Amino acid sequence: MDKTSNDSDWLITVLNQTGLNLEDLRDEIQFLMWECQFDNSHLSILEVEKEICKKLIQWSSIKVGSFGSITAAPSSLPIIGSIGASVCTTTVDVAYLIRSQIELCYAISAVFDTEILEEKLKATTLALIDYDENKDVLVDIAKTSFKTFINGVASKYLRKGIERVAPDIAQKLMSRMLTRVSAKWVPFLSIPAGAALNISDIRKTGNRAILYFQLNN
Repeated sequence: MDKTSNDSDWLITVLNQTGLNLEDLRDEIQFLMWECQFDNSHLSILEVEKEICKKLIQWSSIKVGSFGSITAAPSSLPIIGSIGASVCTTTVDVAYLIRSQIELCYAISAVFDTEILEEKLKATTLALIDYDENKDVLVDIAKTSFKTFINGVASKYLRKGIERVAPDIAQKLMSRMLTRVSAKWVPFLSIPAGAALNISDIRKTGNRAILYFQLNN
């Protein structure tokens, strides 16, 4: 196994670990929806789905925001802080942030009671996380639709095999985070910067998941 593959082991591990309890996750989401309907009988099912998705994104934002602040802390100390420390904490941030994004996507798929095989759900989730809002992607989506675009990427991942595409995805995710790591080199500014970046990523992923799984409902 080459170094690139080793560097992506965390992505495969996280992807598999978060998918081990899908049935339990679906049961939890169904209970949350029942509870929301019980407390708010005037809401339609669409409004309940929207409310639960909003809560899921809020909870995930709080979780990754707090973690981003904690892991950014070492590089905010004038004596300890260094480029090396920043890169190390960013590596931790990426793994934790991606795990949170995967769990959020799985939870949102359960909100819309999406019937999807676990392997395809993994591929679809990676497509949602890997989605990059650059001009080329926006042009491709304009020609089809967001749903069709994500389905196409997920199908490509499945054809190639998730474990084979994981190194490329892991490298891209890490590269994106590292392009923003310079914000963590500024003493005393790293804590809010780390939290803000994590929260921004989780919200974007959550909104993409809502758009996709709602369309597949």
